[in-house]
Amino acid sequence: MATTEAVGITTSTPTTTPTTEGMDTTTDTSTTMATTEPKGCPDGFLRNETLRGCYKFIVTDKKNWQDAANYCKSEYNAQTVAIETKEEDGFLMASITKMGIGVDHWFWTSGTDVESEGTWIWASTGQPFSYEGWYPAEPNSLFEEHCMLIFSYDKNHQWNDSVCSHLNAFICEINF
Repeated sequence: MATTEAVGITTSTPTTTPTTEGMDTTTDTSTTMATTEPKGCPDGFLRNETLRGCYKFIVTDKKNWQDAANYCKSEYNAQTVAIETKEEDGFLMASITKMGIGVDHWFWTSGTDVESEGTWIWASTGQPFSYEGWYPAEPNSLFEEHCMLIFSYDKNHQWNDSVCSHLNAFICEINF
């Protein structure tokens, strides 16, 4: 078992903004996640040394899939998240749970199969999925669903394909 300390979590809604004051250390059974103060990361990002990345959960400014990617790039010189390992997936899911924002929010990632139906890639890197965390029976490509998001079902965060024009929360990522 490893410990993860979430530091620097912010959202733009004051009533739901968790702070680092009073936050405790939680147990993460998936992997050792060393999270530190966001040195070298923009304000409001979580820095994870093990994953060599910084993550920001944009909750209140919902966007479609393409606009989310554009926002990450223009505001932070970042990309929408590419979940490349089970450890990264576990870290993101634990962060969403700890912030208490997963039940009402679905989060865009950079996952897409728009170029070739059923062939999922991370648009931010151009790489095919090497790890997958789909909800059972997903992806199902109903209604022209070509973009991947994290969604909450029964307090369990998993992947789903969705219509790219829907407005959702999203996660920006900066790798270092």
